[in-house]
Amino acid sequence: MRNFSILFLLLTVVSSLLAIVPPVDTAGPLTVRLEGPAEITETAKPVKVAVIVENAGDATVKGTVRVQGIDGWRAEPASQVPFSVGAKGSARLEFAVTLAELTYNAFYPIHAYAEFEQQGQRQTAHPILVVPVKLANPPQRVLPPGLKPPAAPAPASPAATGTFFFAPTPVVIP
Repeated sequence: MRNFSILFLLLTVVSSLLAIVPPVDTAGPLTVRLEGPAEITETAKPVKVAVIVENAGDATVKGTVRVQGIDGWRAEPASQVPFSVGAKGSARLEFAVTLAELTYNAFYPIHAYAEFEQQGQRQTAHPILVVPVKLANPPQRVLPPGLKPPAAPAPASPAATGTFFFAPTPVVIP
């Protein structure tokens, strides 16, 4: 029993450490990495994001990169940006991401898509940078005036329902 508890604790810790994977993806000879801020604390100014394209192959790779967010976040340039990376080389492409006015304190993904052809096959590397937004004054939800939560039913006594609760007996693990 004790070994099971230790194993469960170890698996819980390891899984929580692996919950957010690094913003890196590989397709064919290309490895694409997305670099950005560790956290975002304001919505007023754009956030700088870089896409690094590394070519491990022996031939030049040409393609396009685009960056996008969700919930109204915008990336500039908004269109696909062409790239050409020589054999064993790398390229860095810069983008600016602007948050939507209505952004909450939460984790938001920023997506990069590097698309190219290799041996007649269309390939895409898609790294995702997950960034926590921590605003000092996040927007508050405004409920419509007539919206109210439903009334909770009155609690029934245990005698009326036939349900009784007993305190658990302590278990001692040697």
